[in-house]
Amino acid sequence: MKLPLYFISDVHLNLNSSANEVEKRERLIEFVRYVSKTGGTLFIVGDLFDFWFEYKHVMPKAYFDILTALNDAKLNGVDLHFIPGNHDCWGREFLDETLFNKVYPEGVTLDIKGKRFLISHGDGLLSWDRGYRVLRSVLRNRVFVFLYRWLHPDIGYAIAKNFSRNDDYDHYSGYFGVCCATGFLYFSIVGFIRTLVMLSQKTFQETMTMTTIQWNRKKKSLKN
Repeated sequence: MKLPLYFISDVHLNLNSSANEVEKRERLIEFVRYVSKTGGTLFIVGDLFDFWFEYKHVMPKAYFDILTALNDAKLNGVDLHFIPGNHDCWGREFLDETLFNKVYPEGVTLDIKGKRFLISHGDGLLSWDRGYRVLRSVLRNRVFVFLYRWLHPDIGYAIAKNFSRNDDYDHYSGYFGVCCATGFLYFSIVGFIRTLVMLSQKTFQETMTMTTIQWNRKKKSLKN
């Protein structure tokens, strides 16, 4: 692993372009450029983004500046390592294969110069925080991710932007909004499928009835 090692976490870049957000991004990009000059390895230990949900062919333009800075650092020889947090755990091929050299979904244990380090975002480690641990398992569930991906990106990110970090931000409110949207989509899909099935059954029954009537008529005509 390349030295020196740098660690950052919980930057929470959000989707709202406030003055504080602009300043935060400028400082972060300045830091990434510094790392790019010194070389080494940069660990981003979760929640770089306040919300990141990766669609197959779509990325949020709001993060273009920092994504560009990180990619430039990688091209200059910096190794980029990423541990997803509770706000940016919905990555796909772009984060896993294009931007970062290595992604550790559950954290990682490393031996560095004879010492062992556990590197983790830390969410869900507290055994007594049962409510969040249940919520975490739901949010990372493949079915949940699949259903949320059915939302159009404009809708998915509009929901996230509405709950994105501000002065009175509350984690559970944001998660609740995302879960509600996914639940609504789930029941909409289930209702749509049930409607199609019912219509198909009705059409089949009507077809069979008409076929039976026509067959009976044909039998009568043949007897006559």
